Amino acid sequence: MASSRPADDGYATPAAVVFSLALSLVATAMLARSLTLLKQAEANFARTEAELGLDGAQLLAAAQIIRAGGVGPFRWQFSTSLGWIEARAEPEAAKVVPAAAGQGDGALFEKLGVRDVAALRSRLEASPDDLSLDVEAQDEAPLWRLCAGTFISGRGAAQAPQAPQWEQPLPGKQTANWHVAELWRIRVRSDAGWVDDRIVRFTGDAQHPAATVQRRFSRNRGDWGRCDAVLAG
Repeated sequence: MASSRPADDGYATPAAVVFSLALSLVATAMLARSLTLLKQAEANFARTEAELGLDGAQLLAAAQIIRAGGVGPFRWQFSTSLGWIEARAEPEAAKVVPAAAGQGDGALFEKLGVRDVAALRSRLEASPDDLSLDVEAQDEAPLWRLCAGTFISGRGAAQAPQAPQWEQPLPGKQTANWHVAELWRIRVRSDAGWVDDRIVRFTGDAQHPAATVQRRFSRNRGDWGRCDAVLAG
């Protein structure tokens, strides 16, 4: 009696091939998803680490402003657990209100890359003199978004846009200047490009010297030095 032999002669049947292929696709999809989740987790961890580190840098910056002998605005660097931090601190009163900026020379807007200067003027002139307006969001030009908050503020008191005269916050010889009730914009940026941008009000409280009024946390917002060059011109 002849022995029976498999019909496939040792080769996988078409159904088995399809099944194996399906398993491979599932495994590949699961691996890809796992890698995506891992990358997201790493990105979230990096962001959280940067937020915590820059929160501490904000406190250090406020303390240095209080101890400084000058009146600002200040530009300096200092070291933290995140590495070197670039800091800028500007009193909001030294800036111009949006409505006044809208009535000023349009040449500055053009230098900042604004294409429709007339439309931007109208938006600024119709703005309230408070902090409710996101000045940097009023135009899409990258340089405007980077620089507008340096010379425009809803709590400004200047008559016209001014180029910041930067100082180092060097310790003064007299007692601390607590800047009580003053509004300042403090920006701190890590080497990795994370930026903690805040408007704060100084309180006079040694434990909590600056209360946050507004905060924006972002990454890779550009080179602040470009703003200095445009405003200086």
